[in-house]
Amino acid sequence: MTAIATHFRSFPARYLGRPWTEGDGLADPTFAHPVSASLRAFYCELGSCDELLTMYNEFVSPDEVVMEDGHLVFAHENQDVVSWGFAIADLDSENPTVWQRNNDEQAWYSEEKTLAPFLEAMFDWVTGTEGEDN
Repeated sequence: MTAIATHFRSFPARYLGRPWTEGDGLADPTFAHPVSASLRAFYCELGSCDELLTMYNEFVSPDEVVMEDGHLVFAHENQDVVSWGFAIADLDSENPTVWQRNNDEQAWYSEEKTLAPFLEAMFDWVTGTEGEDN
């Protein structure tokens, strides 16, 4: 198991107050397009954890990951104001930077974070655990 997969397994305890279980992950997710190792690890460890995947923002299922505007889109803000993805050119990287698209402007902006830190910031904000030692 990779370090990032182990890290993702800590999310249910941190954000849901319960331990990770095998049922939280997808054993062999089938993606519609090639994905980074970090996104594959996220879905393998948490792809069935609807409590997280729909907590506030919406993660798409692996077979619904789409390529749009030079990016692989994996999540949408709850009111569809923004979407998140990876630059297609960076998909060979094990852990590429996450990009945000403003859906009104159709413009992409770097989140300046790779997947795990980006998700931690997102879930910390949603659950109000920002700045807490977990």
